[in-house]
Amino acid sequence: MNKYKSTFIDLWNSIKKFNFFDLQHSWLKLFLFITLITISTMGLISYIMTQKLLDQLRSSARTIAQGYASVLSIIVTEAIKYPGSDELFQQGKKTIAKIPIPVILTDLEGMPQAWRNVGVDQDIFTSDQLDTMSTEFAMTTPLAEVIEKAEQMDEIHNPIPIFIDLGDEIVIVAYLHHGNPPLFRTINLLPLLQTFLLLTLLITLLFLIRITRSWEKDNIWMLMAKETAHQLATPLSSMMGWIELMRTDEDSIPDGVESMDKDLVRMNGIIQRFSRIGTPTSLIMTDLNKVARDALKYFSTRLPSLGKNVDLILSPDEKCFIKGDYDLLTWVVENMIKNSLDAMDKKQGRIEVKTINDQKNNKILLKVIDNGKGINRNIQSKIFQTGYSSKKFGWGMGLTLAKRIVERIHFGEIFIEKSKPGEGTTITIAFSPFN
Repeated sequence: MNKYKSTFIDLWNSIKKFNFFDLQHSWLKLFLFITLITISTMGLISYIMTQKLLDQLRSSARTIAQGYASVLSIIVTEAIKYPGSDELFQQGKKTIAKIPIPVILTDLEGMPQAWRNVGVDQDIFTSDQLDTMSTEFAMTTPLAEVIEKAEQMDEIHNPIPIFIDLGDEIVIVAYLHHGNPPLFRTINLLPLLQTFLLLTLLITLLFLIRITRSWEKDNIWMLMAKETAHQLATPLSSMMGWIELMRTDEDSIPDGVESMDKDLVRMNGIIQRFSRIGTPTSLIMTDLNKVARDALKYFSTRLPSLGKNVDLILSPDEKCFIKGDYDLLTWVVENMIKNSLDAMDKKQGRIEVKTINDQKNNKILLKVIDNGKGINRNIQSKIFQTGYSSKKFGWGMGLTLAKRIVERIHFGEIFIEKSKPGEGTTITIAFSPFN
């Protein structure tokens, strides 16, 4: 479950950060440009061909309607010659029932007399009811929908007159309103649907490429971390052995052995952290206040040797418990404090580690706030990228690993809350509370 959740987080982060102008390889930009041109061309060609097909359908619908109008004219003429013939009335209904397109037959006043394929049952009224019904009353019945559709059809096609031939004159007695075939709207949407599917495919492919490249980078750094831990473990073990050898002669133990031993223990802890990158981690209830306190304690004893005049301040909130790994979280906070120390350019610096139990948003927050030189806006989006470092000999691993630990292992979020050159930076980590 955690594996799928981590994959989703990677995808969502890639979507939020995507920017065409940030693509690092010219071939990827060229691929995207050519693909967009291809999709646009295919969409244009599809649109032109679809419009030709729609024109043919319009013409075909008109021809069909005119043919049936001629038949109806003949039937009406015969009905006048032979009044009271039910057979001719039934023949007229059968003729309209065979029309494959939406049609409405109205009298000269616009009152529907028969209809087909308009979504309203044509048998809800008898012919006598239709002959005697007033327009005002019709607008209170389902017939109102038929009248409205007849008006809509007239906006697309002119109504076709139904006439009778009296020998010496031709008299119009009705109108046949018609629409387009049922598939007309579906075919009209095909170019848009095709373009949408192609764009969706392109975007999905692009994100998969970015995620694959991100995973490749992460794997390289993960393997480097493990190899670094492996290479350092052997000489570290040897140094710890030498320390123990020095202690065998209690009368001649050199000064500083105890400090060296503490530093070696510290180095061993760092190596263990590196070796755990990429391995399954068990998360238990962890006090974020203790994590912050221990990280500050480590640096407070080393400030004199760093030549920094900085106040380290802890501002804890109550009940800041999360589901986490104490060692890895301590490493994250230490990295953030170390970056703040490196960015300190003032005579009197200030670094505050603040925890907040944000019950309103159901989050536990940890903020590292400094009054250092700040981060320029144009590089704020890069500080968590693998290999990016503003220091001359920096590896660019610290915040990358911090981001990995926070987001992939603890399913939290780390981001720059605010930063202004010359005033300082606030980096915030958000976790879900322990439940």
